Amino acid sequence: MASTPERWGYAMSEETHYDSISALHAELDALKAQVGRLTAQLATSDSRGEVNHQLTLVSEQRTDRRGLLKVAGAAAVGIAGAGILTAAPAGAQGTANGQAVQLGEGNTCTATTQVTTTIGDGLFGETSANGNNGVLGADISTGGGSGVLGLSTNGSGVYGQTSKGGQGGAAGVVGSDLSTGGGIGVRGQSTVGSGVSGVTTGDNSNGVIGNDDSVGGGFGVKGVSNNGVGVYAMTTGNSNNAVVAFDNGAVGGFGLNAGSSNGIGIFANGGVAPILLNPSATAGPPSIGTHQVGEIYVDSAGVFWGCVAGGTPGTWRSLIEQLIPVSPPQRAYDSRVTNSGPGPLLSGTTSAPISLTSAGVPASSRAALINLTVVNTTGNGYLTLFAAGGSKPATSNINWSQSGVILANNATPSLSAAGAVQVACGGSGGTDFIIDVFGYYP
Repeated sequence: MASTPERWGYAMSEETHYDSISALHAELDALKAQVGRLTAQLATSDSRGEVNHQLTLVSEQRTDRRGLLKVAGAAAVGIAGAGILTAAPAGAQGTANGQAVQLGEGNTCTATTQVTTTIGDGLFGETSANGNNGVLGADISTGGGSGVLGLSTNGSGVYGQTSKGGQGGAAGVVGSDLSTGGGIGVRGQSTVGSGVSGVTTGDNSNGVIGNDDSVGGGFGVKGVSNNGVGVYAMTTGNSNNAVVAFDNGAVGGFGLNAGSSNGIGIFANGGVAPILLNPSATAGPPSIGTHQVGEIYVDSAGVFWGCVAGGTPGTWRSLIEQLIPVSPPQRAYDSRVTNSGPGPLLSGTTSAPISLTSAGVPASSRAALINLTVVNTTGNGYLTLFAAGGSKPATSNINWSQSGVILANNATPSLSAAGAVQVACGGSGGTDFIIDVFGYYP
């Protein structure tokens, strides 16, 4: 289409028309010079702001068609020259210092890329795709470095936040170590304050959670200190826990494993009690499972047990020398035929094992407090009690010197692993006997 005065929207003479063309060429030359100046300014740290300022000035100066051309030209130079992220053509890649970062492509440089802001976010990453990362930092060096390093003089070096409560394993900050030689997923270091601080205000949430999914064994959370505290936990909430440790392994492990080379593995102190062991639902020591020497167990009666020999279920001993009463007392045995017993025990014989468990004595008990009564005696003689299957001591628990007497005496015989005793009769006569249980020693 020919250039005519009418195309510009106003009438002019031929001489005036040629003068306008010359003026337009002059303005285009000035625009090129301004573009060169703006490109040179990009070498300074505040070049982006200066370019924006120049664009503002240009846009305010002209609003006619030629002015708009100048604004568009300056804007294109400002955006490209200021390093705004741009989509790259196929196969493009930033491979040299000073090049613009290309979206969707790998970018390589040998110098530090720095983003500085005095008001907003220096770097903001966001993704709406599941399983992706807004910002991902990876260190693939062989000498060890940082995938993401956050530093702050007055605020937070790295701050992570998630609003995906309990869904899909969401996390404000995730640190992962995939090395074979052992590394650190997240490392916090401080010379004055806290290397890592975890805070939660949500119910049933975690300030810091550590999880080890390795097959060879590792640490969910590991705290190391040369002069202070490796891991410090505190809670100010009622009925809360500063530290919760739980083992959910199928084979069996440790909810909390603490050790010390030269000091104390665990030091406990509490305003109410230093340590609370949760009692079992049954009386006596464990009867199932494989146990190790040194384990401590509390049964439903509040009796403390210690494993003194490993095995299934192992050998356990009460840690408290305490008589547990059987109330009211229970009759465990009566030899009288009139009471469905086997009859009198004769001199030189020993009874079959007599279990005391039916009288309230746990089979695991070490000894029992009983009352031994002889009735329907003949001649003279004595009775001796001992743990069933064990060695008979050379002592007596009760004696008689004539026929037809009734005598009683307390005794504390040892018990077999099944909670049973046996009775041996000596002398020249025989007797019926009765065993009543008053208590036991776990």
